[in-house]
This record gives sequence, structure tokens and C-alpha cells, in this order.
Amino acid sequence: MLYKNLGSTNLKISVIGQGATHVGSYAWYDDDKAKERIRGWRIGIEMGMNFIDTADLYGGGLSEELVGQAIKGIREKVVVATKFNPQGNDTSSAILAAAEGSLRRLDTDHIDLYQIHFPNPLIPIEPVVAALTQLVSDGKVRYVGVSNFSIDDLREMQNFFPPGIVSNQVEYNLIDRSPENETLPYCQQKSISVLAYSPLGQGKLSLDSYALQCLKVLAEKYQKSFFQLALRWLVSKSQVIAITKAANMQHIKENAESTDFVIDPDDLAIIDKFAMPEVVYIPIDRISINSPDGRPTYASIEEALKNAADLIPSPELLAQDLVKRKSAKPIQLISYNDPQGRYLYKLDPYDFLGQLRKYWAWVIAYGREKPIPALAKE
Repeated sequence: MLYKNLGSTNLKISVIGQGATHVGSYAWYDDDKAKERIRGWRIGIEMGMNFIDTADLYGGGLSEELVGQAIKGIREKVVVATKFNPQGNDTSSAILAAAEGSLRRLDTDHIDLYQIHFPNPLIPIEPVVAALTQLVSDGKVRYVGVSNFSIDDLREMQNFFPPGIVSNQVEYNLIDRSPENETLPYCQQKSISVLAYSPLGQGKLSLDSYALQCLKVLAEKYQKSFFQLALRWLVSKSQVIAITKAANMQHIKENAESTDFVIDPDDLAIIDKFAMPEVVYIPIDRISINSPDGRPTYASIEEALKNAADLIPSPELLAQDLVKRKSAKPIQLISYNDPQGRYLYKLDPYDFLGQLRKYWAWVIAYGREKPIPALAKE
């Protein structure tokens, strides 16, 4: 396993981290599934993946509790990262209480990396900074990071938080290379770690046929899987750490072994050149937002603003962030052969609610006339 410093600190973390999403919830608890995830994390730690990332939103806190069980007795071997929800914790006292809850569920006396889960333009930065400063001062948090922050948001936090921000967690993979525009160069310049979530595009790295063929040839050259090549390409970039999620022991082993080879610089250049999906701009009225499983969805701006499904961050909050940062993360679509001929695309069903949130945030921010940036798959 390879290791990099967390930001500008001396703390070494594995370049392949272990994510802790999709663990279920307290209401839908599966004991066998929980035990399997705990066992998987333990095996990953034994294989050198010492970095685990969770959040208080994952499973309503269940994820943190399971991670706590996984690291019991080996806490000193593990770098634990978690996040707090700034939509529900918008005062210093609320953030301090959220941290205490995470500490309790993780069954630890400190959190190595405490992250703001996403930017919240509706709350002032001062109470957030005050709470984080106190947590560091009290020894309950070692380092502070952010997640899904734009460059402007990150600069603001850097200016207000004297100890410094050590990481920014963003989606980054062969399909979504938008961090390379601003986030990655800035973080590399400032020695801030880029924690890449969904590094394998949720297991669906859909590229054009020529790019796929190039990557398959390279994978065969190095006698690695397509996904191992994708991970090795990602972590070959300065400051980048990949946060993976593995559902079985074979995938955990493959993830851990994705750093035991080196990609030649010429081959890295080939991947950089050909694995570059084009962002297209799609008219809003050509996108179907029908749920893939037939469940009710937001059919109007009014319903999106009401946010009865309690999407976090809410479409309204995400819309305000869009306007503030003047840029948008591309929505993920797949081609759709609509029998009625009205729609050309539909929301990617793998992350339907996440894409639905982006859709309505765009409409709330800019109306229906402005095409939305998208990554469209066949």
C-alpha cells in the first residue's frame, strides 16, 4: 500500500481509503450485512488501508457505529474521518453536539479528520469556525476538512480558520474530471488533500468505445483489472486519495492491490487524453425525472422547495450554492428511447435522488430555459 500525508500534516494515510456508505439504517437494520461490512473494513485495515471515511448522515449514524465496532482494539492503526451535516447543525452549540454524537457512536476520544459535509450558504461562517476551533483546541478533533466545496468556499474557510483546512472531498473519477479545472490545481498548490469519492463512478465508468478499448489494452499490459487501472491512475495524481466502497472480499482485495504497480508516464498521458468525457448542455424539458421504481418524485418547483423527502442538501440549498459559486457539477443522465418522443434522457437510476436534487436545484436557480450541464451515457 502507498501512503500520502494528509494535507500539509505529518499524518500518513493510505492512498486507497475505505468508505462507509450504504450500510442501511437503524430502521432497516440487517445484522448479517452489518457484520460483513465490519469484517470487510477489518480486512482492509490488515491489508494496509488505514483510512476510513464515514459521516453522521450515513444510515442516520449507523455507519459511524459500525465503524466504531470495526476499529475497536486497533484504534491506533486507523485514521478515522467523519462529517457533520451543516443543514441541521447551523450553530456552534449544534456542531459541538454533533461532534459529541459522532465520538460516542465511533467509541473513540478523538476524530482524526472532521469534515463539513457540504457548504451551507444560509449560515454565517463564524459559528462554524468557532466550533471547529474549540474541537481542535480540546483535542477532540485533530484536523478539519471540507466536502463538496468550491474554490471560493475553500478560500473563505482557509481565511477564517487559522489551523488550516487539510482536505476537500469531491467526486472525482474517469467520468467526472471536473475537479481538474480548479479544485485539484488549487489543492496541489496549497498542499490540501483531495479525497475522491466515487473513484470508480459507482462501478459504472461509461466511456466512449475508443477510450474503453485504450483502457482495456492498458489493463492487460499491467495484468490488472479495468478498475484497478482507474484507481492507480487517480492516486498517481499529487494530493489525491481515493475513497472506495467494496461490497465483497474480492473487491476489497482488488482495491488494496491497485497500488502495487506503477503506470508509465506515457500511459498516464494516454489515459488523460482519451478518458475525457465531454460535458454537454441538455434542455431541461428533454429530461425525464420519473422514478425508476415508480415511487412518487418531485413534479414541480413547489414540491422541490417543500422537500418532503428530506433530501440533504435540499434542492433549495443546493440552488443557492449554485448561484453563489456560478458553476455546477454536471448532472448524470442516460439516453432514453421515450415511446412518446418527448424525452431524450432520464436521470441515472443508480443515484436517482442525487441527480433529482441537482435537476431541481438548477431549475430553482435558473429556471427551465437554461440548459443544464450533463454527463450523458448511452
